[in-house]
Amino acid sequence: LAVDTGAVSLPYHSLQGFGFERLLLNILAAEGKDVRFFGNSGQRDYGVDLVVEENGVVTVYQCKNYASEPSVEKIDQELGKFKNDWLEEQKLPTPAKYVFCCPHSFSDLKTAEAWLRMQEQFKKATGVEVRLLTRETLDEKLKRLPDIVADVFSSAHAEFFCKAQNWGAGPWTKVTSRPDEQRAEVVRHFLSLHYDQSIYLEDELQQWFAEHADTEKTLLLRGLPGSGKTTTTLELTVFQAWLRLRHIYYCSLKDGLDVTTMVASVRQRSHVPSCFIVDDCHLDLTTVQRVLERLHPELNRPESHIRFILLARHTPVDDDQAGIEHPLVEELNGRDCCYTFSPSKGYLKKVVEYRREDLRGLAKERLDRLFAFTGGDLLLLDEVLKTLDTPAAIDTFDHEKLFNVVFDQYFGARAPALPVVKVLCCLAQFDIEPLRAFFDARMSPEENRIIDELSSIIPAPDRY
Repeated sequence: LAVDTGAVSLPYHSLQGFGFERLLLNILAAEGKDVRFFGNSGQRDYGVDLVVEENGVVTVYQCKNYASEPSVEKIDQELGKFKNDWLEEQKLPTPAKYVFCCPHSFSDLKTAEAWLRMQEQFKKATGVEVRLLTRETLDEKLKRLPDIVADVFSSAHAEFFCKAQNWGAGPWTKVTSRPDEQRAEVVRHFLSLHYDQSIYLEDELQQWFAEHADTEKTLLLRGLPGSGKTTTTLELTVFQAWLRLRHIYYCSLKDGLDVTTMVASVRQRSHVPSCFIVDDCHLDLTTVQRVLERLHPELNRPESHIRFILLARHTPVDDDQAGIEHPLVEELNGRDCCYTFSPSKGYLKKVVEYRREDLRGLAKERLDRLFAFTGGDLLLLDEVLKTLDTPAAIDTFDHEKLFNVVFDQYFGARAPALPVVKVLCCLAQFDIEPLRAFFDARMSPEENRIIDELSSIIPAPDRY
C-alpha cells in the first residue's frame, strides 16, 4: 500500500459508509464511551447510526461519508429525517445531543453561517443540541490512536500519520476472521477449524472463562501439547460476545521476546479494548513476568482497556512429585486465574462426538484404542479422524500408514526415509533440542533439507 508521507489527513473516502461508522465507533470506544450501533446494516435507522449513553444522558450520532462536502440543503435534510423519523414518527426518547459526523472541513463561510443558524433553530424546535464532527476533529483524535488507524486504514498510515515508529516491527499478529490476512500459521489453523465447526468448548472451561474474563486482567491457560490450549482460547476470545468491540493480538515466544519492544507495542495498542494472547510462555516465564510488571499501570487502572491471556505447556505430575511453581504461575493460581487442560478419555469422547456424528456412542474398547494412540493430543486426533470412514475402522487402524500421511503433509517426504526426523519430532514434543552435530553422520540428503527447525547448529543448553 502506497502512503503519502506528506499527507495531513487520512483517506476517509476509501471507507465508504459502514467503514466510516466503524471508525467512529472505535474512536468513541477509545474515549471510554458505552457505544453501540443502532440497528443492523440494511435496516431503517431513523436518522441515527450510533448511540452513546453516559450517566443516563443519551447522545446519538449520524455518520455520512459523502464523496464531496455536503450542501446546506443536504445537512438540513438529514436533520429533518432525524426529527421526523426518530422524534415524531417513532417517538423515541429525546437525546441530549445529535452529532452529525462527516469527514469534510466545512470551511466555506456560507456553509458555516447556515450551520450555526440551523443549530439554533433545531434546539428551539426540539430541545436537542446539535453538534458537528468534521475532518479536522477526526484527524486530531486519530493522531493519538495509532491502533485504530492501523486497524481501519493500514500499518503504514499508523507510522506516518500518527508518527508511531516501528509499528509493524512489533511481535503481534492481529487476529481477524479472514485466514488470508493472518501471517501466523497457528491462527490460520485455528480459523480453518472454526469455519469447519470443529472446535469443541467444554462447559467447565466456558464457565470459568465467563467468570474471569471481564474482571481479571491476566489469565493463564496451560496443558500438554495438543490439548487444545491455543485453538480453544482463540475461539473464546475471537468469537465470544464479551470481546465484541476488542482487537485481539497473538504472538509466540518461539519467535523470541524483547521486553522493551513488547511493552512499547502494547502501549501503542492500548487505546481501544484489546486482548493480547502470548503463546509458549513456558519457554521464558520470567521475561513474561517482566513484561507484565512493566505494564502494571496500564493493566491495573480502573479504565484499563487491555487484557493478557498467557498460554503455556504444562505436564501434570502427582502431588508428591510436584516441584516449586514459577512465581508468576503461583500468583495466577492463587487468584484462580489459571486453567489447566487435562487429557482424559471422557474429554476425548466429547471431542470425537462433537466432530463426528457417526462416531457417537463408541464402544469402550474403541474409545480406549483411540485414547491409547493419541494420548489425548487433539492435533493427532485430527489426523486420525481423517482416516476413519466408519467406527469399525478403529479396530484395524494402521498407525504406520498414518505416520506416512502426516510426514507427507508436514515434511513432503515419506516416514521410512526419515528416521532422524522421527527421533527429533519425538524430542521436540518435550522441548528437547539436541545438537545438530550428533545426527550429521546419520542423516539422509532428504533430512538435511528439513532438519534446521528441529535442531541447533551451535552449542546451546538443552531445553526441557
